[in-house]
Formats: sequence, C-alpha cells, structure tokens
Amino acid sequence: MRQSEASTSTAVRARLPGWRNATEGPADLDAALCAVILAQVAVEEAHPLASSAATLLAAFVDRVGGRVLTTLDQAVARRRNDPALTSGERERLDAAAALITGRRWGRETRGAARPGA
Repeated sequence: MRQSEASTSTAVRARLPGWRNATEGPADLDAALCAVILAQVAVEEAHPLASSAATLLAAFVDRVGGRVLTTLDQAVARRRNDPALTSGERERLDAAAALITGRRWGRETRGAARPGA
C-alpha cells in the first residue's frame, strides 16, 4: 500500500503521514514521492530546513539512484493533485522536479552535492 503524500509546510512541526489515499503501486513511486517532498522543501528559499532537505535529498537520490527518475513524472502528478497542498507548494513542484533531475544543482541547494557526483 502506498502511504499518502505528506504536505510540506513552512511551519516547522512534526507531521505523521496519513493513509487516507493509500493505493497499490510500485516501490519506485514511493521513492520518487519521497524525493519530491524533500525537493519541495529544498527549493522553498524561506524554509528553515531547506538546506537540510537539499542535503538529505542528495544522499537519498544517491542511495536509490535511477529508481527516482523512472516514476518522477507520476510522483509530481500525484503531488499536484493532492488536495492538501497549498498553491505555493504546487507552484514549487516544477522546481522540485528540476532539482531532482539535476537541472538545478548548485547554489540553490546551499552546498549540497549533486546526486551521483
């Protein structure tokens, strides 16, 4: 079963993921959803955990490798359709996907290493 996608938030607080929209699906989609959520935080300049999220994202993508990329478009679409996301979170999805695919590695990641580099 697929865990529901947790909403990112500028407020720093713990969130437990829900199971209200759990579905069957490939493990690669779980990996891609995790990467998208981390990337959404990483690209939100004002988020106090943006730098940490970028560092964790780099390590995560390095560990799971290409598995994230095989279902990235599907993961972004699922996040975009999540009714719990704010408009700002939706607006950052393209930047988050670009970060994952390596098109934005550099200064925006606040020093995090590019996955696989």
